[in-house]
Amino acid sequence: NAMRAAAQPHRFVGINQAGQVALLQTQGNPDGHVILRGGKAPNYSPADVAQCEKEMEQAGLRPSLMVDCSHGNSNKD
Repeated sequence: NAMRAAAQPHRFVGINQAGQVALLQTQGNPDGHVILRGGKAPNYSPADVAQCEKEMEQAGLRPSLMVDCSHGNSNKD
């Protein structure tokens, strides 16, 4: 869901270049990706990557992912 949401245009209240409150708009980012960062166990094995790609394709998304080599994938406490 996050990749679909990020790919869409959004409007929000922010500060413009002149320092004024303004309604700003983004065009969306079609280049989102999943980050495999581990959890209770590492998730960077070929099987984990293949499963992620499969689930992305089933959701109608272009498989695009990165492996975070720290956090849960580092095997450190």
